[in-house]
Amino acid sequence: MKSWTGTSALSMTRNWRSAVSRLTSDAEASPSRRAPDTEELKRRYNAMGKRKEIKFLCKDGQTREGRQDGVMFWIRKDQKREQVGLPAFYVAANDIKGKGRTIYTAGHEYFTLEGAKELCQQIMAGEANLGERKARYAAEDIEKERRAVAAATEQAKAFRDKLEAAGISYHELMALEQAHEDLGNMAHNILLGWENGEGFPHE
Repeated sequence: MKSWTGTSALSMTRNWRSAVSRLTSDAEASPSRRAPDTEELKRRYNAMGKRKEIKFLCKDGQTREGRQDGVMFWIRKDQKREQVGLPAFYVAANDIKGKGRTIYTAGHEYFTLEGAKELCQQIMAGEANLGERKARYAAEDIEKERRAVAAATEQAKAFRDKLEAAGISYHELMALEQAHEDLGNMAHNILLGWENGEGFPHE
């Protein structure tokens, strides 16, 4: 009786040699293309057998859910982006096995539905560089924060100029706002009447 392990090992060796031969032949056929090194060949060969279709279910008409090897996937849609004709789907992946396959693309990357599914497949096949993605997202978040702080600073300066023109400080303004909140509706209406030249009641 043949050993199953021996037969499988022989088959894997033949497949490996075949993959190396194909990839090397491609490089030789195109002189401008750099021949892949051994590690690159191994990565490509390993990826060839890692693809297994992720089955997605859409229970609420909006969110598509899938699961594979301890990774939960959700594909959701940004309605505002869809309304203006932009790619609207984003991916959320939660790796409960802690193998570094967690990612959340909203606010950074959006896809067509097929593009979102393809990213999920790439994650499971080890083809997606999530480390690079996460670093890029972090840099984008830092830039967004910088821009938000710059815009808020300009607003604060413009408002300060108005306060200085009115001759009051920001602390004085906040005290006045608190006093205004303490006014009852009748007192509020009386002040409005006085501002309109009606005077105070009983005077």
